[in-house]
Amino acid sequence: MQDTLSYRLIDHAKVPSCAKEFLLYCDMEYERRANSGDAFDEALFRNAVDLALRKLCNTPDRSAL
Repeated sequence: MQDTLSYRLIDHAKVPSCAKEFLLYCDMEYERRANSGDAFDEALFRNAVDLALRKLCNTPDRSAL
């Protein structure tokens, strides 16, 4: 999947290899939810992905990604 989505969580080039597959999944899930027509809390989704990435990669803050 290209990382030219209108919504990008973070720069894919800066994502450690441990999280690349997860980030691609998140991009696809975002698109699916945003286009489903159902209620979708984008801020909550972003916060959840950010937390998961920090835990997955053991980084103290988002700036490390």
